[in-house]
Amino acid sequence: MKKSIARKDFIQAGSVDKTHGTKGELRISLTTVKSYKEWAFLEIQGKPVPFYIESIHPTFDEGALLKLRDIDSVEKASEFVGRNLLIPIGKRKKSDLYVEDDFTGFALIDEKLGAIGVVEEIEEYPNQLLIRTNYNGQEVLIPAVEAFITEVNEKKQTIYLNLPDGLLDI
Repeated sequence: MKKSIARKDFIQAGSVDKTHGTKGELRISLTTVKSYKEWAFLEIQGKPVPFYIESIHPTFDEGALLKLRDIDSVEKASEFVGRNLLIPIGKRKKSDLYVEDDFTGFALIDEKLGAIGVVEEIEEYPNQLLIRTNYNGQEVLIPAVEAFITEVNEKKQTIYLNLPDGLLDI
């Protein structure tokens, strides 16, 4: 029996903003913290369509430059502008956060500082997710990036962090 790819098995992970260069690269915005290795799924006519990733290079603003196999011109690449980038629900790593998930009330535990607060909200800014919490009586925003999140334990409702020195100096 052939297994089909259904949209309900995916969540949005970002979108294609524009083309980049002349060889078919796409400039994408990401709304999740995830590493892409082999396949990218783009939503076309309401369905996830897989494309083999030839290369992907992160940019400074939580986006990336994505090159898909057989997309080798601006004309071909421009057909994907505005499309949603999807990821399979079952394929997320322990450290992935999504704005669609409700992490409100999850404990935040840093490797060096210990308990630092609870998630008040996951806020979506252009090209970046931020964790809003209260630390030492002040509201702080922590970038929800893979480099800082070591694990999300939904059972224990805890997010484990490894924050760089000085990030929470108030």
